[in-house]
Amino acid sequence: LADESRRSFAGYLPNALTQDQRDRFFAQVLNGTHWKQPKNLIGEYIPRKTGWMVTRGCACTYRYGGLEVEAQEFPMWMLELMQATLPHVGMRDSSEWPNS
Repeated sequence: LADESRRSFAGYLPNALTQDQRDRFFAQVLNGTHWKQPKNLIGEYIPRKTGWMVTRGCACTYRYGGLEVEAQEFPMWMLELMQATLPHVGMRDSSEWPNS
């Protein structure tokens, strides 16, 4: 999937990671992400949580539907995940990696 107008991209590479790597990264994402659940304009929590991560030095705020979610710096496991996966899609140098 490549939708430049929405800056949305996805791909599927079966077995790019070992089962052990998949299990480890899944647990790290689930337990190591500071999930935020913003409130809407009338003060109610919205029905989804967001973990917006960025590279060090990026002050990007995630905005949607009038709500904002402050960024959290990529934890070490996210950098390890990018190092393990992004070369499979042609991004071998960390300077090519996403900043958010």
